[in-house]
Amino acid sequence: MIGGRDALSWISQGMSFAESGGAGAVWSEVDWLKTVELANAHFLAATLYLRLCESGRDGALPGEARSYLALLLERNAERNAALREQAREILGAFEAAGIPPLLLKGAITLFDRGDPLRHSRMMRDLDILVPRRSERAAAAILRDLGYRVGTRYPPGHHAYGEFQRDGAQGAVDLHTELVDPAYILPASEVWRGSRPLSGETSPAWAPAPSERMLHHLLHAQIHHRGQYYRGELRLDQLFDCAAIARRFAGEIDWEYIEARLRAHRLGTPLQSYLLAAERIFGLAWPLAEAPGSAARLHVNRCILQLRHPAFGRPLKPLANLRGALAWHRMRALYGEDAATAGGPLRHLYAYLRKTSLREALERVLR
Repeated sequence: MIGGRDALSWISQGMSFAESGGAGAVWSEVDWLKTVELANAHFLAATLYLRLCESGRDGALPGEARSYLALLLERNAERNAALREQAREILGAFEAAGIPPLLLKGAITLFDRGDPLRHSRMMRDLDILVPRRSERAAAAILRDLGYRVGTRYPPGHHAYGEFQRDGAQGAVDLHTELVDPAYILPASEVWRGSRPLSGETSPAWAPAPSERMLHHLLHAQIHHRGQYYRGELRLDQLFDCAAIARRFAGEIDWEYIEARLRAHRLGTPLQSYLLAAERIFGLAWPLAEAPGSAARLHVNRCILQLRHPAFGRPLKPLANLRGALAWHRMRALYGEDAATAGGPLRHLYAYLRKTSLREALERVLR
């Protein structure tokens, strides 16, 4: 558990799954304004309140903070119910057209009646995976339902685009793969192991627990901005990791996950992320081997940046380059030998030839 008396330490103690989480804490000393502010910044405030209520610690909240968090949880539950109905409409239309949909990330929670976080999880959009052969038909169905393309992704992207509809609670991200590095976790593999969510009248399917956890790890650490390379942690994502691991403890094949990530030289991101979940949210260590020194050093960096974001800003350009030129990306593009023998330089040269200097700098400095 994270020590200290700052907002991060109070979130850790209030939300930890460890049996001793929060024991002995003097809750009257909490700076609730800063704690709630940090929780809000990480879309975790509603779940923080839910966890405090479950443990009987909500009584330590000042009246205004309790009223605010209770209202936030109530409104979020209403929004999630509306998101669920929005998703049901889409799933029903896809089913009628013979298109099999697979729910991803937060959309799974909406339909999982056994998930205690289905009312408190805060989400921006609905992520739905369809077979690549069905992407145009699925997009047409969304248009027929009144959606328009807010963002159309370029060819080869892991998703077709983001769809928006006036009055809808959230956007719809239509996927054909789960993440950009699809070679690590191909959609075809996830489809084969997928399972229906029981008790639903509309067809609601989700990845099996092992693939769901692997997708979470890749999305949180490697995909898009590459938070691992930037030393960044999203507390909502990290809590989801701990919650999924705890709920499906007997069903997640950690040997499979570890072997898959080590094959792409991503063992340290796996260890460091799980170690962060252990320290902050009390995740029971799931791997056979203890975390290595590189993972421990990286977690210390991440926690430092959580507490003092300014420390990470000067390192972002180098971190963005590391993520863009990571070994697994170079191997996928140029083969295993080229990944370490000129692949990164070749990739940089090819990229600079097809883009402007301004665009290149914006990507490095983002």
